[in-house]
Amino acid sequence: MRIVEYKEGHEQRLANLKVTLSNPLSLCWQVTRRCNYHCDFCLSGEQDSTELSLGDIKSIVDVLAEANLVRIDFTGGEPFLRPDICDILNYASDRGIETLVTSNGSIWNQKIAQTILETKTLLLISLDGDEEVHDRSRGEGAYRRAVESMKLYRDAGVPLRINYLVRKDNLDKIDYIYQLAKALGVDRLFYILIAPQGKAYGNTELLLSDEERKTYLKQLQELKRMSGDEPFITIQDYSELGNHHSCFLIDSRGDVISQGYSQDDCINVGNILRDGLGKCWNHPVVNHKGHFLQYAYMFNYYM
Repeated sequence: MRIVEYKEGHEQRLANLKVTLSNPLSLCWQVTRRCNYHCDFCLSGEQDSTELSLGDIKSIVDVLAEANLVRIDFTGGEPFLRPDICDILNYASDRGIETLVTSNGSIWNQKIAQTILETKTLLLISLDGDEEVHDRSRGEGAYRRAVESMKLYRDAGVPLRINYLVRKDNLDKIDYIYQLAKALGVDRLFYILIAPQGKAYGNTELLLSDEERKTYLKQLQELKRMSGDEPFITIQDYSELGNHHSCFLIDSRGDVISQGYSQDDCINVGNILRDGLGKCWNHPVVNHKGHFLQYAYMFNYYM
């Protein structure tokens, strides 16, 4: 397999590109669906205490490492609620897999910070806007805890990224989060336009109209252009056709979900423990080309 460099003017070449991958390049893994918050837009949906054991998680990591997976984003729920999260990060790192953790920023301790540093994990912390907006979503004191945690992790040398889910109720806080990232010295900022999945599927008042999506996508693109990569801004709009079924997710039970845009279009393609990675990855619905185009930026190989 050769990996192509994406440049402007290559749309036709990309349209004609045929891609078959032997394995995913990157995936998300909901190691828990437990959380200390109850957000109306949670991608994971309703909370569930069912989780894989550490032994099962290590077995899956072995399979992924043997398939040359590059990266895992450990998500939840709140991953730091698992008492063995440091063991999970250490094991994945020891098997040569790059690691990320997506957290709500409510939990800080020295052991976690040290493990993140030792495994070179990128910590992603979700913010929803200023204190009023964030606490309205997650509960009183949530904003203060998240900002304090970011400062502590930052001061410990942990690499950070702020995740900002763009919703109808926080459209006026897009610039606020940009300014906050600069003030905190966080050099990565990820704007994600909300998709109708999980709890957001039923809370349609949070979803953007087509016109709002277009308007604020342009605003974000202009902000990215003006920022000069300080912080480095990434923008993700999962409504784009090219991203349908490009995301590969393992849930807290080991079920593998090929994610479309809407909850109706998220398809269970098997269980990684029962069916194996190959059967799940080669399910007809999984979009190898979309996955490749979404994650090829991680590589430095060109045609």
